[in-house]
Amino acid sequence: MLTGEEIIEKLKELFSSVDEFAYEQIIVPENFMPSAATLLAEVKNKEIKEKLVAHGGWNKFALQDEVYNKLYKEWTDLGYHERTKIDEFLQSINLEFVGIEQVGGEGEGEHWHKVFHFPAHDVYLKVTGYYASYDGTTFHGWQDVAVVRPEQKTITVYE
Repeated sequence: MLTGEEIIEKLKELFSSVDEFAYEQIIVPENFMPSAATLLAEVKNKEIKEKLVAHGGWNKFALQDEVYNKLYKEWTDLGYHERTKIDEFLQSINLEFVGIEQVGGEGEGEHWHKVFHFPAHDVYLKVTGYYASYDGTTFHGWQDVAVVRPEQKTITVYE
């Protein structure tokens, strides 16, 4: 198991900036070879998605279109999504994580943060930034990443 600090060091090697980590912009190295099942699912996913897009109902309200619905069901039943290969890569380097909370952004004020959980290590990392409508979210570097723990709190509200 890795500590939070060790994970942050590995993330610095994987991502060129904290922005890439915060937005989960993960680039799988070209030399990474995913499992045969993932490769097959990736090909099948591409084929079905091309049919969906060519059908004309893609990204439209198509509930009454039986052909589109059949293709869409086949696509969702496949269980493959663009993140499958990424997750497999992260697992291979012992850095699999999931985003569990994001606060801030448009309409939510200037505070922005996102919490990630690394289940294999039971580590939680919180990335903090500042949001402005004209500039998006700004980070000051890896010092914006902190090891945190889930903690339940009781609060009092007046309504």
